[in-house]
Amino acid sequence: MEYNEVIYNYLSNFCLVSRGKPLMQIENTPYIEIDIMQSGFAEHFMQGFNIYLYGTDTAYEDIDTIVKNLEADIGEGGKLLNNNGINVKIYKGSPFCQDRQTGRENLKAVYVNLEIEILKETSK
Repeated sequence: MEYNEVIYNYLSNFCLVSRGKPLMQIENTPYIEIDIMQSGFAEHFMQGFNIYLYGTDTAYEDIDTIVKNLEADIGEGGKLLNNNGINVKIYKGSPFCQDRQTGRENLKAVYVNLEIEILKETSK
């Protein structure tokens, strides 16, 4: 498994994850839209993503719950993700979360920053 799969799988614990393809037509289902950069030789990089929710009156509250759960899970010291020979540590970026304007009344969003550190990747 590659580091980007480890990150996708981790984020999937919090809500649906779209790999860079908009899912704006899904009502009342929050989702993360992320296209993880391929770091090449970089072992430490920033990664941002959006969390969207379409068609609900409580969208910001629902998104806020996801962000708070993610923030609590990462904690102040970061979160170590281990899977099949790869170790990835994620930290809260700065700023961690900020509102994002979508230009659509029924579509609410926030932008989240993570700091990613690839600690170990072994050959398959």
